[in-house]
Amino acid sequence: MQALLTLTNFINKTLGIWAIFIVLLAFQYPTQIRTLAPFSNYLLGFAMFCIGMSLRFHDFGNLIKHPKTLFIVIISQYIIMPLIAFGLSKAFTLPSNFEIGIILLGCSHSAFSSILMTYLGKGNTTLSVASTAISSLLAPFLIPIIFYILGGQWLNVVVGSMLFTVLKWVLAPIFLGLVVSAMLKKQIRPITKILPLIVAISMLVIFAILSAARKDKLLEFGSLILSLVVLLNCLGYAIGFFTARFFKLSIADSKAIAFQLGMKDAAPGIVLSIYNFKSIATATPSFLFNFWQNFSALYLADIFVNKKDKK
Repeated sequence: MQALLTLTNFINKTLGIWAIFIVLLAFQYPTQIRTLAPFSNYLLGFAMFCIGMSLRFHDFGNLIKHPKTLFIVIISQYIIMPLIAFGLSKAFTLPSNFEIGIILLGCSHSAFSSILMTYLGKGNTTLSVASTAISSLLAPFLIPIIFYILGGQWLNVVVGSMLFTVLKWVLAPIFLGLVVSAMLKKQIRPITKILPLIVAISMLVIFAILSAARKDKLLEFGSLILSLVVLLNCLGYAIGFFTARFFKLSIADSKAIAFQLGMKDAAPGIVLSIYNFKSIATATPSFLFNFWQNFSALYLADIFVNKKDKK
């Protein structure tokens, strides 16, 4: 067990280095790694289950009693980030398809993997779970409205499919983990110490699959679009963290909000682009963002894991 704890600490403190290794590995052997793609959602669900085992039901009760933090996250997610994406799309001379893609990406809700990164970075995982759930449930209704205001076009969204995805791969596994934790508290206590290792390995494998799948897109499109998605991602991290600090939230809360704003669910951007605009070019920013955000988030978690919490 001590060897596993040592390995857990080592992996968590060197996530940035592992991220580089994973990219190189995925680019060198993309075909082989793509064969793991059918298992990516199951890995995500398993990681969410592990996170659920590390949480307690009363943590969510405390969050409901103090909803200010959740309110800050949702307002930032659906007002500040879309406006930043809109500003970036207008600040650079882009073809219309790419411009629409950037705006659509900014309107998207937080990525499910933001929960994993918050956990690995020792942020407030309970806040991350709650805000991800709320923003994801609001997404089918708010994304079309916000995009209509900023992009001038109405989006057709398959509401049921989006809500089912949130329930199946995020909320259900976390709830199951919470139940197991409550029922077998003493029995699983030794295991909880190595849960970060399990989550880290799951996230690295998922990142490898995404990197292998996105290799062709990364090489095909120019540096400008990649630069814009990198900028949007980094601005999301910075605005999330420093907005939280401005409102005197804890470091743990600030870490969670940084990941919430900096990491976007690329699926709506990809699916809605193809469904509404019949354009791969419009989906490109989301393709690239999906790769980059996981790479940058591993680095940020590496930095955050050594940043102690304080009020």
